Amino acid sequence: MSTKTIVMRTGIVWAVIALLAGCAQTQRSIDPLDSDQYSTEIARLVAVAMQNPDSSEGWLAHYQLAQRYMSHKNPRRNYKKALENLELYIEHTPGAANDDDLQNWLAVLKEVQLLSDNKRIAQLNAELWDSAQANLALEEANSELKQLNADLNKKIEMLKTLDHTVEEKRKTYNTE
Repeated sequence: MSTKTIVMRTGIVWAVIALLAGCAQTQRSIDPLDSDQYSTEIARLVAVAMQNPDSSEGWLAHYQLAQRYMSHKNPRRNYKKALENLELYIEHTPGAANDDDLQNWLAVLKEVQLLSDNKRIAQLNAELWDSAQANLALEEANSELKQLNADLNKKIEMLKTLDHTVEEKRKTYNTE
């Protein structure tokens, strides 16, 4: 057997091992948790990911974080954080980009995020409409108050003139 053939076979064996290792990591199941344990487990996994930022242990922690964040048992599900962690895991784990299950979850989480963003946009548009209506009502009330103020100023001026006239008449009456 030639050296070239041995090197090729060795390379193929290592590629298969790497692919299987990647698949084995994605198939790893998570331990069932009670609903009150999720925040503690998430905090632990965040610490693992931060302590091992460029290692397979850190990337696996991101995968497990994604699973924890989107678990139906988690009372504080966070699909946005699940998406962020799953994207990090797929980006840095060999073979994960070819895993159909991971790609399906990634697509679902992206769609959920898009729907969430659209819902928030609709809420903001409704708030904007309400604010515009309130602004129109305030402008109308302000206009009415300005008119009332102008009318009151006219009446004050008329009363001043009347008072001045009465004062002049009183002075004229007293001097006669």
